[in-house]
Amino acid sequence: VELTADEGDEFNTYFSDIATLCRQYTVQFITGDADLSEVASFQAQLEEMGVQNCCDIYQEALERYNQR
Repeated sequence: VELTADEGDEFNTYFSDIATLCRQYTVQFITGDADLSEVASFQAQLEEMGVQNCCDIYQEALERYNQR
């Protein structure tokens, strides 16, 4: 799918920090530095950072693509 320029700008606003957090938690979960009981907290952080906005942006782009 292709994002419009506005969608790309908005997506990038959120996604850079989200990707960093995901990488950090992935390593911590694998190495045991973070307990799996922290998954809910991790998910809450993602929501606060705008992960749903990123999903919505891609959903709109996918719907445009499917309508072609």
